[in-house]
Amino acid sequence: AFNDGFMHLHNGDHASSRPVVSLYDFGDDINTIGEVYQAAVEAGADLVVGPLGRDAVASLVTQSTLSVPTLLLGSSNTERTPNAFFIDLSRRSEALSLVTHARARGLENALVLYTLTKANKAAADTAVQAWQDQGGQITDTVIVDSTR
Repeated sequence: AFNDGFMHLHNGDHASSRPVVSLYDFGDDINTIGEVYQAAVEAGADLVVGPLGRDAVASLVTQSTLSVPTLLLGSSNTERTPNAFFIDLSRRSEALSLVTHARARGLENALVLYTLTKANKAAADTAVQAWQDQGGQITDTVIVDSTR
């Protein structure tokens, strides 16, 4: 899904200013990420976007020196590395970002809606805790049936 969205935006308007994008796939073997990264750099990459996922990000950061700016799509518990920029795509991170944004706008009351999956419940619990920690009130919590 990320690749499709990225390429859709890339192939949109502004063809004259569009950078060249090359795709490199490491498959399911995160042990080859360092080699794939080096191949992209040796081919002339000015910027690398990826890999996607916490395990892949951790593998790249521990295996390689990032010689060009690299936008890593997932969180990592490793120390920050030169040329590494992280985007955390997790539901938990999104929930915290939503709370921060809403509270900064002065909102005080929240209705929490989520579908009942383990990941969505964890994200909702994170948001509720952060909201309450920042002095906000939860007016209600509703579990939405995703099978309808």
